[in-house]
Amino acid sequence: MKSTSTLLLLLAVAVHSASAQPAKKTESSPKRRAAAIAFAETHHPELAELLSHLQDRNPREYDQAVKQIAVVRERLARLETRDAKRYGLQLEQWKIDSRLRLLSARLAMGEDEALRDRIRELVEQRVENQLQQYMLERELLEKRLDRIQTTVGRIEGDRESFVDRETKRIISSVRMPPKRKPDATQKPNPRNTVKTAAPRKSASDE
Repeated sequence: MKSTSTLLLLLAVAVHSASAQPAKKTESSPKRRAAAIAFAETHHPELAELLSHLQDRNPREYDQAVKQIAVVRERLARLETRDAKRYGLQLEQWKIDSRLRLLSARLAMGEDEALRDRIRELVEQRVENQLQQYMLERELLEKRLDRIQTTVGRIEGDRESFVDRETKRIISSVRMPPKRKPDATQKPNPRNTVKTAAPRKSASDE
């Protein structure tokens, strides 16, 4: 059985900076913890095993590690609903990075030097994963650029029509105040009535 200090070192390296953003200070519900552990068991069984050893030895560190993994799982789950391809690439990146952190920690403790070969293999996989993500990003940017160029061509080809349509859209969106009809039953306000002075009598009228 690994010592507590060794387990702490491995887990600290394994979950440190696991997500792009720092973990939010939220309580871990039993359901959230269970989902995080299941995520680790599925995608990095060795990390899940270390977590199980740490649970009884240092509950505080265990809870912190589970929270970090929960943040990663939830971020990836949100990404999966928006972009399945990018989700798959980023999930694979996390798996590679998590294994690299564990192997690097073991190498730092003076374990088998053969770990260097395994680390190199994982680095090769990580570089390939990064390349795939950049290629996907390039593909998305190229599609967006095509849409922009198409729009620019349409505007340049018939600018007046675009101006007319935009003008009509803005005017139609304006809510004009309704015209008030005069109330026939309303009596005129005496204060608003202009009094006309009586004409003075001239000397010839007397």
